[in-house]
Amino acid sequence: MEKEQTIIYFVRHGDTSRVYSLDQQEDDLRVLSDIGKVQAEKTGLYLKNYEPAAIYSSPRKRCVQTAEIIKKTAEIPENIETDKRVDEDYNLFTDDEMRKRFMELCGEIVDKYKGKQVVIVSHMFYFWLFSSHNDFFEPCSVIRLVFANDKLAHNSFLYPAKD
Repeated sequence: MEKEQTIIYFVRHGDTSRVYSLDQQEDDLRVLSDIGKVQAEKTGLYLKNYEPAAIYSSPRKRCVQTAEIIKKTAEIPENIETDKRVDEDYNLFTDDEMRKRFMELCGEIVDKYKGKQVVIVSHMFYFWLFSSHNDFFEPCSVIRLVFANDKLAHNSFLYPAKD
C-alpha cells in the first residue's frame, strides 16, 4: 500500500505590538506590529510555493491577522477556519492535554485534506511540543509536519520570515 503524504505547516503568529500576558483580556489587546505584518507576508510568499489547500488559525486577533496575510499572499482558496484547540494556553492545560488537542485537530485535517498541504497559525507553546521549553522561536517560524497517511512521520523547523 502506497502512503499518501499530507503536510501541515504550523506557523507561529507574527511579531506583536505588546508583550505576552497571562491575563487573557490584556493579552487580547496584542495585534501585529508593522514588523509582524512583513513577517506574515514573507511567510505567505514562502508557503505559496506549496499551494496550501486550507488555513486554520487560533481565534486570537494576532493569529487571525497573520492568517489573513498568509491567506492573501499564498492565495489559499479556503476561508480561514478558527479553532480553539490551537488557542493560547494561559496555563489552563497540561502539555499532554495540549498535545492531545493539537494532534486531534491534525488528525481531522489529515482526514479532510489527505495528500494536500494545510497551514495552521497559532502560538509558541505548540512549538514546544516538538522541542524544548527552553527554545525560543522567532515570530512566523514554521514547523513542517509530514503525515504518512494518518501517522506523523517527520517534522522540521523553518524560518522563512528571517532575514
